[in-house]
Amino acid sequence: MKRALSLLCAALLLGAAAHAKPRPAPPVRLSVHVMRNSLDLLDTLAIGVVLDNPSSSPVAVRFALPAEYAIDVLLGDRLVWSTMPQEAASAIHFPSHLRTVLPGTNTLAVYDWNEIARNGTSPKPGEYTIRVRLLQTGTQPVATTHVRFVAPTPISAIAKLPIGDAITIAGQLDPTRAIVTDSTGSTTLPRRLIGAPLDATVAVRGFITATRAGGRYLLVQRWAPFSVPIPTATPPPTPNPKVSQSPPGHRI
Repeated sequence: MKRALSLLCAALLLGAAAHAKPRPAPPVRLSVHVMRNSLDLLDTLAIGVVLDNPSSSPVAVRFALPAEYAIDVLLGDRLVWSTMPQEAASAIHFPSHLRTVLPGTNTLAVYDWNEIARNGTSPKPGEYTIRVRLLQTGTQPVATTHVRFVAPTPISAIAKLPIGDAITIAGQLDPTRAIVTDSTGSTTLPRRLIGAPLDATVAVRGFITATRAGGRYLLVQRWAPFSVPIPTATPPPTPNPKVSQSPPGHRI
């Protein structure tokens, strides 16, 4: 009798387990990582996007867009740069796709940003927020971290720092666009910065290099203005009194 009752209880428990709903897998966690939290201006910032699956089984994550993540750089609440285009192509439809996230830590991407803002300028020194969004369907997790961009190196330090050091200087260009000057001195660049503005401070990233004569110069890697220069308004031409003016609305 007792054995029959035990078998009946076991059967009931097995039946209940068979009809029980499976527990949903815990959500995948998102984090963002940087190798350094303090960098020169125009240095390369490596941004790691990492997914963590806390369950013991693979989890499939569905994405509605080809992009699986978005990286934003903010100064306060102002967007400085983003991997997402400024204008979303809402009329274009993309088929959704799945990515399998294995148990444990998974590196989704490592993005190298050259620290040039989306308007073509260099960020100014200060603390910035790196924000990453996982562009999965449904709720999109967000992770953040912070980095600090330090002030440019004084130009006078080029004569003192070791050969091969990578530094960022900033200053005004001369009319040839080949000499940069700040409050500590000037340096001649090995090439002219074609297209650089003369009416704005320009940041220049490069490597300290020695000349055959024993001098030093900065081998330019990249450059960007600190701000977009405001174009000088051109005064309207003075009317020629000998030429009759056309009446308004009349095309010649």
